[in-house]
Amino acid sequence: MKDWDDLRVFMAAARSGSLAGAALRLHMDPTTVGRRIQRLEASLKSTLLVRSPKGLQLTAAGARLREAGLSVETAIDTASEADGSGGVTGTVRISVSEGFGGQILAPALPAFIRTQPGLVIELVSNSGSLSPAMREVDMSVTLSPPRSARLMVEKLTDYELGLYASRAHLAEWGQPASLEALRDHQLVGYVDDLIYAPELRYLDEVLPDLRPRLMSSSIRAQMELVLAGAGIGVLPTFMAAQMPSLVRVLPSQVRIERSFWMSVHQDLKTTARLRAVRRWMVSLVQVQQDLLLPQSIPQSIPQSIPQSIPKSIPKSTPKSSRLGAVILVGGASARMGQDKALLDWGGQRAVDRVADLAHALGASRVLTAGADYGLPFVLDPSPQAGPVSGILAAAERLAAEGCDRALILAVDAPTLTPEDLAPLLEPVDGAYYEAYPLPMVLPLAAIDGAAKADWPLRRLVERAGLKPFQPTAEIALRLRGANTPEERAALAEINRLGQAEGRHS
Repeated sequence: MKDWDDLRVFMAAARSGSLAGAALRLHMDPTTVGRRIQRLEASLKSTLLVRSPKGLQLTAAGARLREAGLSVETAIDTASEADGSGGVTGTVRISVSEGFGGQILAPALPAFIRTQPGLVIELVSNSGSLSPAMREVDMSVTLSPPRSARLMVEKLTDYELGLYASRAHLAEWGQPASLEALRDHQLVGYVDDLIYAPELRYLDEVLPDLRPRLMSSSIRAQMELVLAGAGIGVLPTFMAAQMPSLVRVLPSQVRIERSFWMSVHQDLKTTARLRAVRRWMVSLVQVQQDLLLPQSIPQSIPQSIPQSIPKSIPKSTPKSSRLGAVILVGGASARMGQDKALLDWGGQRAVDRVADLAHALGASRVLTAGADYGLPFVLDPSPQAGPVSGILAAAERLAAEGCDRALILAVDAPTLTPEDLAPLLEPVDGAYYEAYPLPMVLPLAAIDGAAKADWPLRRLVERAGLKPFQPTAEIALRLRGANTPEERAALAEINRLGQAEGRHS
């Protein structure tokens, strides 16, 4: 193959599944697209695409060429950004669900592209999603996390849904007094056999065997039906709350929560244009949290955590003071030879054990800083800087989500209990240990006694006029985790003595 441009045409046809679709994307005539693909097939002496009732289908040779083409595209993308201009340029195609794309992203896009004059955004907003793993799009926002080693996946945000009806409908049919009364109302929902994700099966979650009379595969069409008085429907609050004529029905009994997940191809995640769009999207959902989660409820204390929590630790955080938590995570430990976050502690992964601890201490939101272990996480924007920048990024996200305090925990400290950390949560002179942008209940110096004086988090604590908490040797050992044979032996002795003391008491 001598002409890269023919490969580019082939890749467009493979993605779109038709000559016309490829021509539209490439600004070419469909005949020209077909002629280019024929020329490519002749040069390779292989048939790459065949026609079928569903459109163009890849042959085995075509599938192999597409895989090779992905690497070529990535190399060209990288080279095109290395022109020294420093600006963000290029096209980013984003696949999003219809409601989120139309109600959250689209209104905010004009302001964003004004700050990035070299950027072109293609917003693909429809039912289902295109795949960044196959490079059909550069980025996708989906209702569940895609399972592919080719993708970097992170939770973008949670969002809330509820039952809504128009005032006209309720005036005619009456306000339902219970869930069972919904069976006497006309309902609006999805066409069952066209539901593309199990997360969209809302009505069965509200009440088993609840069936709609009016159905659409489009959430925007469903909202229009509800607005027109056709019946009661489940709608995202970020859509319905902006419609004054809609009334929320049974709000205390029906509160459905779902999540949006953002995924990007691993080969593209470091490109300037994808980084810029990701930062914008994460910032946007933070700003829109009141719309996405208007009735956020703190999580209850998991049953796996002992309930004997000191009175000084609230079991739930009042609305006026919301506690979030950041868990420090990392990769494989050179000293332990494995990922400490995945170590087994009493039948739980260490990261899950620490997350349970954070919830037991009253945290309504728990993030991990540095990596994704199935919990909401914040990518460290500067991995070379260690955990500090990840903590600060997580703190900023917690602040945007309404938290005014943050608990910092180490992932390799699953032996900690709420009782161990009780002293850290006791107010000092009527206030908690403060740092910007959030008061830090536990400064980094409490995890690493050798923290450098110029580390950002320590500077921020000292700038607030407060001293970093100095833990006892036992708590410090638990916070750092048992990384060396000596530390593991010391921790085992602490645990043995604690168990013996418990038996004698």
